[in-house]
Order: sequence, then C-alpha cells, then structure tokens
Amino acid sequence: MDVVGECANEGNALADAMGAAPDVVVMDVDLDSRNGGRPDHVSELLSHIKPHPVLILTRAETDPSSLAAALASGACGVVSKDRPVDVFLRAIRAVVGGEAWLEPATLASVFGPPARRRSAELSAGLTRREREIVELVCLGLKNKKIGERLFISETTVRHHLTSIFSKLAVTSRLELMRYSYSGRVARE
Repeated sequence: MDVVGECANEGNALADAMGAAPDVVVMDVDLDSRNGGRPDHVSELLSHIKPHPVLILTRAETDPSSLAAALASGACGVVSKDRPVDVFLRAIRAVVGGEAWLEPATLASVFGPPARRRSAELSAGLTRREREIVELVCLGLKNKKIGERLFISETTVRHHLTSIFSKLAVTSRLELMRYSYSGRVARE
C-alpha cells in the first residue's frame, strides 16, 4: 500500500482526492453531531469524491444516525479508530476490492438488531439458498467464507448474489445489508 496524499482539512481532501486518483479515500472524521461534528459536510465531500471508494475512520461512540447518513451518502465502510491496525488494513483491502466493510457491532448500531430484519419480505422472492446467503452477507462474510460454510464454490456464491441483487433491486452488498436490516434501499 502506498499513501498518495494526506490532507489536513476538508478543502484539501477534495482537491487531493480528485488529483491523485487513489484506489480508496480514508476519511478520518468525527461524525458525532453531539460533539460538533458535521455529517452534512461529510455527505457533501462524499458526493464529490465519487467514484473513489471511501472508508470512514471514526470513534467507536459515534452516533449511529451519523454513520447511517455517511453510508447512505456513498461511504463503502466504517472502521473505528480503536480497532487494531490489521483490522484497519483489512477494511481498506475490502473497500478497494469492491466490498462493504461494516463490523457486526456497527451493523447492529446502524441498522438495528437482526431480529428486526424483514425476513418475511426476503422470503417471498428468494430461494432457501439465497436466503442463507443473505444471512451470511449480513454477518459480514466474504464470498469465499460463504462458499466454505455452504459447501459451494465462490463462483456459485457470486451467481446467487447476482440473482439476489436482481430480485431485490439492489446493486451492492451494502445495499443488500441496508435492505435486509431496515427495508430501505438507498440509491447512490
């Protein structure tokens, strides 16, 4: 990994992200509006940084609604500043690889407990195997781990995900998680 730029403020962040064409933008922000954070500015920055994937680095105590707003604005993941370096690096690799990065604790705080998921609606149009895959995606597992758990190939997992995305009209794992947990699909 190479760091292609560092920014001390929001204005520099936008200019550097556009000029350096990074594989990922890591935004170290305090999204907690109770402590003066400004989630609206993060949303504005995210709208300008596209198509670069963005990983939000924030405090563990950040208000879940602020995290949800950042994710709805296009962030691909959230990692807490108190997590070990290896977790931070895995989060970067996941986001660069086109995956969402949300740890189970973050999922629960942002989208609510799994018991509130729309299981009846999910069951309506999906096969049993597709529902199993949705459950494993919501646990944060990657295709390889899903395949290992279900004794199917990674390619078969990808085919199932394509079918799931089509049936539920979602375009990413993060949208699938949002749909599964809250029933709302945020379009980017």
